Amino acid sequence: GAPPGSHKNISVNVASPFRSSLLFGAQQVGSSLCVADDNTLRLGVIDAIQKLHVTSYKLGMTPRRICHHEAGRVYCVGCIGGVDVGMEANQNNCVRFFDDSTFEELNCVNLEPFEMILSIESVSLSINSPPNQSKSNTNDNTASSVEYKPFIVMGTAYAYPDEDEPSQGRVIVVECNSGASGNLKS
Repeated sequence: GAPPGSHKNISVNVASPFRSSLLFGAQQVGSSLCVADDNTLRLGVIDAIQKLHVTSYKLGMTPRRICHHEAGRVYCVGCIGGVDVGMEANQNNCVRFFDDSTFEELNCVNLEPFEMILSIESVSLSINSPPNQSKSNTNDNTASSVEYKPFIVMGTAYAYPDEDEPSQGRVIVVECNSGASGNLKS
C-alpha cells in the first residue's frame, strides 16, 4: 500500500444513477459514483449522511465507460486490454455485460482491432409502427403509432497508429432483454 498521507491517482468517471439492492442494500438513496483504475471497477453511493459505500470488482481489464441499462437489468462496461502485436500496441477492447444485482458476467462483445469505446448510453428510441391496415377512410386509422423501446447505444472510434485523430468509427445499437445471458441483439 501507499505510505500514510500519500494519495494514489485514479481516473474517475461519474456514472448515471444506478440501483442495486444486493450491492448496496434495499434502501439505496443518494448519488452514485464509479471509480476505475487499471483493472478494478468500484461502484459506490454516497448516503444521506455523506458516507461513501463502495463495492469493488476485479475485471482484469481497464474499465473506460459504464452505464446502467435498467430495462435489461445490466451494467454495460466498456473495457480496454492492451496486447502487443509486433511493434504496435493493439487494444483488445470489449463491452462486458453484468447482472445488476449479482454482478455476474452475462455476455461480452469484442470490438474490432484498433477499435476503442468512446461512449455507452442506455436510451429509449421511438419505433414507428406501420399504419393501421383497416379499409376505413378515417384519419385515425391511417396514422402510424409510435412505440418507445429501450436500447444500449455505443459509440466507437478506430485508433490506427498512423492517424493523429480517429477518422472512422461505429454507432452500435443493442437490444438487451432482462437479465438473461445471450439475449443481446444488435
